[in-house]
Amino acid sequence: MNYILDSNILIYYLRGDLKLRDFLADFKVKSLGISLVSRMEVLIGRGEKAQSVDDICRFLDIFDNFTVDRKIIDRAVLIFQENRKKLKFKDLLIAATAQEKNLILITADKDFRNIKGLDVQLYGF
Repeated sequence: MNYILDSNILIYYLRGDLKLRDFLADFKVKSLGISLVSRMEVLIGRGEKAQSVDDICRFLDIFDNFTVDRKIIDRAVLIFQENRKKLKFKDLLIAATAQEKNLILITADKDFRNIKGLDVQLYGF
């Protein structure tokens, strides 16, 4: 496992972003993981989309799904304290998961670059 996908990457993928699909084709699926926070965000945010919850769950199950434990919570608190810029609760947990698991975060959100010690690979449009 080398990478963790941010929620926005999963959402763009499910929306059929062909450029993103090409971008991710360079990675081995076994090297990609997600936080359970992203899983929840994707499932809640699906709205009235054509894809069923079951289909989305099958897609999300392809990846290792990382749980949020005490170490991740403690790391999220440190990230919060070190960053003057307000970060969303979910972003703190995803960043903390990446750091605790020594993973590179693949995201389209530039705000993650401001977190000290977080390896980020930005996906741009």
